[in-house]
Amino acid sequence: MTTARMAPPGFYTAAPAQKALANLLATTEGNVTAVAELLRVDRSTVYRVLRRARLRYDAADAIAVALGRHPVELWPDWYDSAPHDGGRA
Repeated sequence: MTTARMAPPGFYTAAPAQKALANLLATTEGNVTAVAELLRVDRSTVYRVLRRARLRYDAADAIAVALGRHPVELWPDWYDSAPHDGGRA
């Protein structure tokens, strides 16, 4: 039996998401509302990610998905704390 790999509980630095949001903001001339609409998230979510130093795993997952990315693309250590199945298939 294989074990599903889930995002580990905890926090991740907000910097990778902030960098991705900054790139989007540059394309919209700094318009947070336009970025929020593009990502289909609330404007307050964009502001929250931009101002926080770290994100809880569920918020990190949600913003990564909104950005069209898998969380491991933004946080390479995403699975480091996940339970492993010991290599059994």
